[in-house]
Amino acid sequence: MASWPRLLALLLVLGSSNLLVFGDVTEFSPNRVSWIRFLVTVNDTWDPDGCIATVATTMLIPNKKYNETEKIMVGSCDQGPLEFRVAPGQAPNKMSVDLTFHSSVIEDASPPTCQIPWNGTYVSPRPNTDPMMDSPLPGCFTMDSREGYHMTAYWFYLLDWGWGGDGQ
Repeated sequence: MASWPRLLALLLVLGSSNLLVFGDVTEFSPNRVSWIRFLVTVNDTWDPDGCIATVATTMLIPNKKYNETEKIMVGSCDQGPLEFRVAPGQAPNKMSVDLTFHSSVIEDASPPTCQIPWNGTYVSPRPNTDPMMDSPLPGCFTMDSREGYHMTAYWFYLLDWGWGGDGQ
C-alpha cells in the first residue's frame, strides 16, 4: 500500500498537469480537430404518420466539400451529406462548428444550416437550468420548411471528436 506522502505527491503532479483533464491536447484550436461524430435528430412534422429519428454518425472529417462527404441516413426521416467546418469562435468559445445538412426532405429552399459554439469540451451544467433540458453535448437547433409550409426540425450535437496535428 502506498504511503500518504507518496500518494499526495503523485496526486499533486497529476493534478497540476494537463494530462489529467485534457490528455495530450493543451491548445484548443480549429485546425487541431481531425474528426467529429455528431448526434443528429430529425422531426418531419409534415409527415402524417410522424417521423422522428436520431442517429450517431461515423467519424466525419471537417472541411470537406458537399460532394466529398458521406451521406448519413437519419432513420427513414431524412438523408444527405453533412458538411461542416471548424472555425475560430467568439468569446467565451474558442471554436465554432458551422454545419450544413444537405437534406433530401428540403426541396425548394436552402439546406438547413446551424452553428455550434464550442470551447473544445463538453458543456458543464449551467446554473438555474432544468437538468432534464440542459444537454452536456454542445449543439444547435434549426427548422426548415418543405414547399414553404411543412416544417422539419433538426438537432445537431457534438457526440465525440478527435484531435490531430493540422486537422487535414
